[in-house]
Amino acid sequence: DGDEIVTIEQEAPEKTVLYVTARGMSLNMLYDGVPEQGRVAGGVRGIGLYDDDYVVFATQIGEKQKIVIGATNGMFKIVECDTIKKLVKTRKGVMIMDLGDKKYNEVILACATMEENQNKGLYILDRIGTDFYTDTTAIAHESRESKGKLLKGIGRCQPDEIKIY
Repeated sequence: DGDEIVTIEQEAPEKTVLYVTARGMSLNMLYDGVPEQGRVAGGVRGIGLYDDDYVVFATQIGEKQKIVIGATNGMFKIVECDTIKKLVKTRKGVMIMDLGDKKYNEVILACATMEENQNKGLYILDRIGTDFYTDTTAIAHESRESKGKLLKGIGRCQPDEIKIY
């Protein structure tokens, strides 16, 4: 069926589960309603996906955490996780990044969580083979619904690969 495991983590019930899809949707899922026992606990669906979408990132998030997002259109942003509404499972979720017109086929390539006042490194390989190195201080803090912004000091690039470390 093409399914694959994105991550495995120890359950932390005081947190929520965040899913981010390639097409810019997210679900901040409450643990309420996730069965722990019985036949229905064998395969719990998190986020509902459109036919051309897939999960690129999933993790548990707590209060005061942020998410760093980078996309193929060269846009990046940092979003406060508290601004992503908490919902129950099996929903399509809410937009976390506006990727523009679907005909351009832009997708989210990389996501990572950050603690408050944390800085992470970025490695970007663009479509013509140029390597860029920077860190999250080059990324603007944006609202959940925004398109993001170009990286400070780098400007326009078309990432083929993004690593956040």
